[in-house]
Amino acid sequence: MPGSREWIAHCGSLSKVLSPGLRVGWLIAQPELLAKATMCKQFSDAHTSTFAQATAAQYLKSGRMPATLKHVREVYAERARTMAEALKRELGDAIEFTAPQGGLFFWARLTGAGGKVKDAGSSRRGRSSRGGVCAGGAVFCEGGGSDYVEA
Repeated sequence: MPGSREWIAHCGSLSKVLSPGLRVGWLIAQPELLAKATMCKQFSDAHTSTFAQATAAQYLKSGRMPATLKHVREVYAERARTMAEALKRELGDAIEFTAPQGGLFFWARLTGAGGKVKDAGSSRRGRSSRGGVCAGGAVFCEGGGSDYVEA
């Protein structure tokens, strides 16, 4: 879309690919946005660990990232298939979603069919006590979203 480039930013992180504790990421954006993001980062925590940055740089230089990405994508795809099957098996018509094409999370709508939960807030409490983690849609939606859940 013409003119949209100045509004687009790409963020990435190595924490979901290499190691959850490796809090190293990047931002690709217009210089004005980068300057503001840098200022916000400095206010929040001075800088990212030099050791973490050096570890990430060494790994990226090693040339092993393509194989790692292939493996991680296969693992996450299998987890997504398993999650989709479990959601449909356990909730049936009480949930609607489109399986993600990538990533870790599902965005789903609770329909309440069959007398099952329709309010994501109550579902969250029930599921988190049994090892599942989800966030009610109201966290992501201004003024609504109680029938949605991120799982």
